[in-house]
Amino acid sequence: MILSASSIATYDDCHLQWYFTYVERRPAESEAMGLGQEVHDYAEAILRDGMPITKGGPCGICEMVPHSPQCPNREDEAARLVDVFIDDIYPTYQEAVLVEEPFELDVEGVTYTGFIDSVDRQYDATSGTANIFPVTVRDLKTSKARPRKGKYRDPLIGYFLGARELGYPADALQLDYIVKTKRPYYWPEVQ
Repeated sequence: MILSASSIATYDDCHLQWYFTYVERRPAESEAMGLGQEVHDYAEAILRDGMPITKGGPCGICEMVPHSPQCPNREDEAARLVDVFIDDIYPTYQEAVLVEEPFELDVEGVTYTGFIDSVDRQYDATSGTANIFPVTVRDLKTSKARPRKGKYRDPLIGYFLGARELGYPADALQLDYIVKTKRPYYWPEVQ
């Protein structure tokens, strides 16, 4: 048996959806999932390659990802959500040491797999030493409403174990939610 962080989150949300997706192997792509994946892809490119942001000038992503949401030719929901990542989430990163990193664990004979969105190493800007939470495992989610506290607790535990296996024992787990309201906003949850 192989479990993944995504399959556990799906099971927690809806047992029937888990059955359709992981047993019957039905495609589970929805419009909301596609939008979330698009935002996730832009965030991954920004974290992996960095982004020179200049207001009023070129967006700095165009060379990394075609048709960047920051381009003046694009005004859609994905652009607004990526703007939240760029304006509110990206500045909170100090050193993304892992980005979209795969892992595999053996948990009492069960293989557990996943992809860690990012591991961020935080430093105190004045002293150059590590902050109280020097290594944080971070996971980006888009959501139509502010989620209940602890909703993704189980997948985060898997990411925590995966980061430790990869040599980055985490001091904190953080969900970076982009809430898709009329005016999208950032909602962090640290565990």
